[in-house]
Amino acid sequence: MSTSYNPFAQSWSTGGSPPSVFGALPYPQSPPPPVPNSVLFVFTEFYPSILNCSVKDNRSATLFRVATETNPRYTFVKDREGRSVAALEWHTHPSVEVRGVVPKQEVRAWLALSRDARCVVVTCKFG
Repeated sequence: MSTSYNPFAQSWSTGGSPPSVFGALPYPQSPPPPVPNSVLFVFTEFYPSILNCSVKDNRSATLFRVATETNPRYTFVKDREGRSVAALEWHTHPSVEVRGVVPKQEVRAWLALSRDARCVVVTCKFG
C-alpha cells in the first residue's frame, strides 16, 4: 500500500516502518541502550515450545540449545559444542543444576519470588 493514500503517514519518515496505531501508542525510536554488566538472552526456534529451543545473544549468535527428553523428566541446556552445562529435573519438587556454578537444588530456592511478587529474581555470581 502506498503511503500517499494514508493521511497519517505524512509525518513519518520514510526510513523505517511507522509506529503501531498511527502513533496513538508509545513507540521507541531506537532500542534502549544495553544495561552495563548484563547479558541479553533471546529464546528462539521453539520446537514445539521453550522446552526445546535455541538461546541467542543480542547479535543472534546461538549460545545454547535447550533440549527436553521425550518423557519430560529432564531438560538440558547445552553449549555450542553440545556439552550439557545445566539440567532441570522434573518431578514433584523440580530441581536445577548449573554445572560448576549452581549446585543441584530445588527450583523454588533458586528462582526466588521478588518481595512485591511481581517477578522472579535469579542471582548467579561468577569469578
